[in-house]
Parts: sequence; C-alpha cells; structure tokens
Amino acid sequence: AAPALIQGAKDGHILVRIHSLRALAQVAAAHAAEAPKLLPALMAGLNDKEEVVKQAAIDALAPLADKVGGQRDAVAKGIQACLADPNPLVAAAAEKALRSYKAPPTP
Repeated sequence: AAPALIQGAKDGHILVRIHSLRALAQVAAAHAAEAPKLLPALMAGLNDKEEVVKQAAIDALAPLADKVGGQRDAVAKGIQACLADPNPLVAAAAEKALRSYKAPPTP
C-alpha cells in the first residue's frame, strides 16, 4: 500500500494528495520502522503549490515527531519553513506542529 500512497502524494488532484498524505501518516504512526521510508513523500507535501496540501502535510507530520528518529531535525526545519507561508492557516498549522518537535523525544 505504501508505494501507491507515495504515488498518490504526487497526484495531480488535490484531494488525492491530501488523502494520500494522511494515509501515509497513519502507516508511519502504526509502523514506526516504516516512517523513515515515508518521510520524503510527507516532506514533499510541505512544498506543494496548494495551501491545503501543505497544511495536510504539516498535520500529517505533527504526530510523527517521536517516530522519525535521526530525521527529526530535518522534519522540524521543513515545518519551520512553513511559518513564513503567506497563508495564515498554513503558518498556524506549522506553529502548532512545531510544538511536537520542540518537546523532548519520547523513548
């Protein structure tokens, strides 16, 4: 399922990208070992041209702070870049998500 979801995250339709990102986050949350493999697709969503997709990517990455291992700082930097987004909803989602990444990792 993960390869299809990764493809879906690149789809031309906004809703397909949004739902694929959400599903990838669910897979990563349920299977921590898979999280690092899914991060590139989730991170790519942070640079989507559509604000709603960016917001979905941020929301998908927020609960994964304790699952991304050594990529935690890179993910936090990607989310932090969204603080400067001209869309206030994207910036607010990034601010909220960063709280998860600033907290100490849960063992």
